[in-house]
This record gives sequence, structure tokens and C-alpha cells, in this order.
Amino acid sequence: MADLHKAFQRMSEDLERLVDDFFLGRPPFFNSPRGAFTPPTDIFETESEICVRVEVPGLDRRDVQVAMQGDSLAVTGERKNPCEIEGGAIRGFHRKEIHSGPFVSKVRLPSPVDAEKARATYDAGFLIVRLPKRTTPHERRNIPIDVRF
Repeated sequence: MADLHKAFQRMSEDLERLVDDFFLGRPPFFNSPRGAFTPPTDIFETESEICVRVEVPGLDRRDVQVAMQGDSLAVTGERKNPCEIEGGAIRGFHRKEIHSGPFVSKVRLPSPVDAEKARATYDAGFLIVRLPKRTTPHERRNIPIDVRF
């Protein structure tokens, strides 16, 4: 019964994200690469910066890219299939809830930021991008990721 409740809760959250994407003008999921999933993403702000936190556990720094273009931030990458990670042949799943393959999280930022001063860290399965607020938008820039252990 708890599994059914979790499934409905996740479906509700996915539907809410889809509706938010549509009404907030974010790129819809069908503009993503074929088969890509959208990891859970939080956007929040402090007095001086916009923060984007993306839940992407189990990744290597080389598997994630972060880029700014105009007022949008894109986090893209790929989570390896367990078959590729563990080297053994999986005959079939008894349960599969963890997404693998390409992922995309594209968000429109609520205010202009200084992409030149952006910082990205990966810690405990979360990619956190900190973008200082600014008064004018900036062009596309890749943001390096620091990994903490």
C-alpha cells in the first residue's frame, strides 16, 4: 500500500512539474533529447544569489554539464545504466525506480545573474549552482563543477 501511495505521489509531482513548465514558460519535456528524464530541481534565492539544486546521485563530474544562456540555466548529463556500471549482465529488473540515461534540467532564472561569478558544487548527490544576482543578463558560459567527498 505504501508503494502505491509513493507511485501516486510521484505521478502527482510529475504532473505538477509538467503544468508548471507549461505555464511558467520553461522548455517542455518533449524538447529534451529522446528518452531524457528531468531530475528533481529546486530553485531558491537569497538576498545576493539565485541557487539551483539538482538531485543527481551516482554521477561522475565528467557526466554532468552546466551552461548558462541568457536567463536560462541548463544542467545536462547522463546517468549510466547499472549494466554499464557494474560490468555484469543484468537479466531483468524485479523493480526499476531509478532513472538512467540522459537527463536535462532547463530552468529560466527568476532574475538576471552574473554567470562569470557562478559556482557549481557536487556534494552528497546534489549539484548546487550558485549564481550571484546582477542587473544585466550575460551570454552563454560553461560552469566548472567542484566535487566534494
